[in-house]
Amino acid sequence: MLTAPLLTSAPEPSITKVTEPTPTQATFDSTPLSWSSSASLVSDGDSVDNTSTLNDASPFDEPWSSLSSSVISLDRVSHNDPDSPYCLPADSHEKLRLDKQHNFIRDHICDGRLVLDDRLTLKEGALVLDLGTGSGAWASDLAGRVPAGVKIEAYDISDRLFPQNTANVTFETGNVLDLPSRLQSRVTLAHQRLLIYALRHNEWSNAIRSIKNTLIPGEGVVQLTEVLTPSDNPGDAQEKFHSMLCSLGQKRQLLLNCGEQLPTILDQAGLVDISKKAVKVRLGSAGGIEGLKAAACRIGAFQGMRDSVLLDGGYGVVKSQEEFDKLLDNVMAEWETNECYAIYYIITARRPSLGFTAPPLLLNIPQIFDFHAKHNGHLPFYRYAEEDVVRHITYSRLAAGIQQAAKLALTVAGESDSPIAVLAVADSITFITTMLGFFRAGVKAFLISPRNSAAATSHLLQKTGSQNILVSSDEGMQQLAEAAISQENLAVSIKPLPTYEQLFKPTEEASVPLLRYDPDSVALILHSSGSTNFPKPIPLTHRNLVEWGRGAHGERNFEGEVLGGHSLAFFHAMGV
Repeated sequence: MLTAPLLTSAPEPSITKVTEPTPTQATFDSTPLSWSSSASLVSDGDSVDNTSTLNDASPFDEPWSSLSSSVISLDRVSHNDPDSPYCLPADSHEKLRLDKQHNFIRDHICDGRLVLDDRLTLKEGALVLDLGTGSGAWASDLAGRVPAGVKIEAYDISDRLFPQNTANVTFETGNVLDLPSRLQSRVTLAHQRLLIYALRHNEWSNAIRSIKNTLIPGEGVVQLTEVLTPSDNPGDAQEKFHSMLCSLGQKRQLLLNCGEQLPTILDQAGLVDISKKAVKVRLGSAGGIEGLKAAACRIGAFQGMRDSVLLDGGYGVVKSQEEFDKLLDNVMAEWETNECYAIYYIITARRPSLGFTAPPLLLNIPQIFDFHAKHNGHLPFYRYAEEDVVRHITYSRLAAGIQQAAKLALTVAGESDSPIAVLAVADSITFITTMLGFFRAGVKAFLISPRNSAAATSHLLQKTGSQNILVSSDEGMQQLAEAAISQENLAVSIKPLPTYEQLFKPTEEASVPLLRYDPDSVALILHSSGSTNFPKPIPLTHRNLVEWGRGAHGERNFEGEVLGGHSLAFFHAMGV
């Protein structure tokens, strides 16, 4: 079996000038690297064993030579799908470029790795897809590194660049938008790379849903790689070329920033464990060998667009092949004199498990969450964004957080039966988990709006007989709590609200057992708005809380949907 090594999220690479060969001395490997089954990493020094010959050498072999004298004439061979917006050719020169691009992405963007999810295992019988396979470089490379029983199916809209089928790799014409139904829920890994110029903006969601349907629930992973040459790269030639590229994208309805958008599209399609890594590469010799190879990859793709641009009239920027080539010459020159970058995006996501088991209707709130931890523990309860990554807290992890909150509630309450007040500006995950912990511990929670005055807060503490108040660490809430207590010299102790890190830290401490509840005992206290008078406490029983949930039970299936109430603070949303 093959287990993928971990691809850690690294900071953007530092950019330093190195004494590499000058642009006129450096070349971009004249032939692709061999795919060795004996090596987990492949370097530029590996031996060459590929069907491409020296006769296939393209002008991209020397990325900094002038394109004005290019031997590639207009009317390069293209794909044979009239419905596709794809704007690059499908000929022997393009095959060589794609093979070299694969080597660059593998070695310099993916740290020598082909499979990026460290939890994924490819074993006998696994099925892998390579979508938009082009020259088949990734599929052929992977085939030499996995057990013979792993099957790889590679699809592209054109078969012009396909290598020969092998014992475990088959190449077929096909479209990611319409994959064979026989693939449904059978795929362990679906790989797709650089379809930035192949899919319309409204097709990306359909493509991701199509891929999701092929993945094995709870196991299958999609791995995507995309690229962006930023619009703010300095230089007159780059400004002109970017204008032309945007016009091309607009005419063909392309999503040129798809690398940035894909995590959101994946999330909307219902995939989980979404991870995005952005690798920023300095273009040109200032970026070293990596920068030269990245420049060759980008300029090779740009030159491949020439026919499409000229057939569309040049978008007011160029009128002839010579003008197009001259513009790219100037772009490359600016990559040498200016600080210019390309950004590569590596994105992975997993299809969640199917099957949500609804709890019995007679359970109370703590019992309901225990049931979910046991029967639906793999499913997400919370979803939140952390920088460029969508994170999830599953029911099983939530149960651990509830346990921590319950222990805190019991420690603070001691022998007292009085409610514990909560005065906090906190994220909703911490707030809700703390409240659920109170329910489990059998401690009444009193949620106080942070918008109250000190006098109103003092009034509420007196009315409920609260002896303890949990307060968030921000200065405003600390001052409000102290002022409220000092108003009437209340015997109320201020305690810190637990943090997210404290609630969800790994622990092996004993759990808080379920209690027997009187369904008509108070579980939660809210309060009125206080807009016309002092706010008044509103007690809610365990029965109230359960009945609220039962009202929506069975009316609609919310499985897999994301619900949010971001326009309201949680203490206010509870009242609604």
